[in-house]
Amino acid sequence: MASQIQKPLKKGVVLNECEILKVLGIGAFGITYLAYDKLLDRKVAIKEFFPRDFATRNKKQHVVPKQNSDPELFKWGLERFFLEGRTLAKFKHVSIVGVVRIFRELGSAYLIMDFEPGLSLGEHIKKQQQSLFQAKRNFTKDEIFKIIRYLSGGLKAIHATGIIHRDIKPDNIIIRDNGVPVLLDFGAARQAILEKNAQLTVMATPAYAPPEQFLQDGNQGPWTDIFAMGAVLYQMIGGEKPLDAGARLLATSANKPDPYIPAKQIGRGKFPKEFLHAIDEALLIDQSKRPKSIDDWLKMMRTVDKPIVGHNTETVLAQKNSINQASNFGDKNVTSSGGHSPSCKKCVFIAVVVFLVLQPFIIMAYNHLQPIILEKISDDNKKTKKSAENTEHLLSTKPIQRAYKETKNFVSQIISPTQKANKFSLTIKTKPAKARIRILNILPQFKQGMALVPENYHIEISHTGYKTKKMWIKIKNRDRVLNIELIKQHN
Repeated sequence: MASQIQKPLKKGVVLNECEILKVLGIGAFGITYLAYDKLLDRKVAIKEFFPRDFATRNKKQHVVPKQNSDPELFKWGLERFFLEGRTLAKFKHVSIVGVVRIFRELGSAYLIMDFEPGLSLGEHIKKQQQSLFQAKRNFTKDEIFKIIRYLSGGLKAIHATGIIHRDIKPDNIIIRDNGVPVLLDFGAARQAILEKNAQLTVMATPAYAPPEQFLQDGNQGPWTDIFAMGAVLYQMIGGEKPLDAGARLLATSANKPDPYIPAKQIGRGKFPKEFLHAIDEALLIDQSKRPKSIDDWLKMMRTVDKPIVGHNTETVLAQKNSINQASNFGDKNVTSSGGHSPSCKKCVFIAVVVFLVLQPFIIMAYNHLQPIILEKISDDNKKTKKSAENTEHLLSTKPIQRAYKETKNFVSQIISPTQKANKFSLTIKTKPAKARIRILNILPQFKQGMALVPENYHIEISHTGYKTKKMWIKIKNRDRVLNIELIKQHN
């Protein structure tokens, strides 16, 4: 009977307006479910704190400490799990799984997270290796640099708060439909429990875990995640996982050479030597010799014409490019903030100044020729039995004057260094009215007419009884008004 009540929650159980649909995964310290959020009318992922070595589920479905186990240890882990959820909920990085809310119920704690339906990087790797009719194909440089750019930006953000992921591996990296990776399954609570109780077995994934994760008093930090990231990249460039850290330690402790095959050897001629060197440095057994931060590691990868920078927390990828399509990583005319390089801005500035100088002459010519053009078009319209009024309407918008006005606004922004970037309002009218509107990639809550800087924005519109709609929009150089009609949900 005991083994039965330790099973996951059953399908149909409702937690905080979320109905459990199925189990997505079971780990040593938690269970992840797919659920339907009735409040937001969308699918979500729910992570339940459930350390199976010292917790069980009673007949009332409550999670409780096992008999003869330390209840204080369970409480300690529960509090750290809750704290982890609150911390992650503050992040809005495109490559960190979004936490919708966190709550306590059934004696445990639960994280409601965005459900990411894409394939894991592990599944992508298997697809690359299991082609029946084509030769084995490894990932291209552009595909790998895309992974680095986004995940390094996310890791840099969480490391700044003191959080270490501790379980980076291909199966914990989801590749969305637009090719952007997102990192799942943070292990802060898991590590806190292990540090609190030295009798528990250290849980780590071979090949991706550095030696310090196998030690109860191991000194862990950003370099721990960098080791795991290096192992992921090693597998992507060569198709094989690197040798386990344990096997390497066993060999070196016996005064034998490190059996590790360097990335610079397996990727020679296919990838930049600086990039391969950075992977080898990330996978050093001695943590004191590894890069100390994500920025330090990225610097190792940079070449003169191909810089690699971490994606920041304010920009996202709007286009739906698959992981197998070429990306913009390494483009020397793109800055880390997603904007144009100084040389590009200089060219734009010169072109605008030339336009302003010529603008009076253009308008004079336009005003001189306009009556002639109208007369000519009017004569033609008479021949074709069209109204001259319709013809004049074609020129009533005065495109040159309008272009001048817009260009003047743009120039004033460039030549005034103390002036803030222009913002434009966003208004979304929905049917049904009062639908819930969220902008998923920025922190401020959506308000009708809110001012936004020019950027790509991920919009989510939901309402009970209707299908949730997600879409990318671009705020460029004008106010936006959208009319969105939701489709009814059919049971």
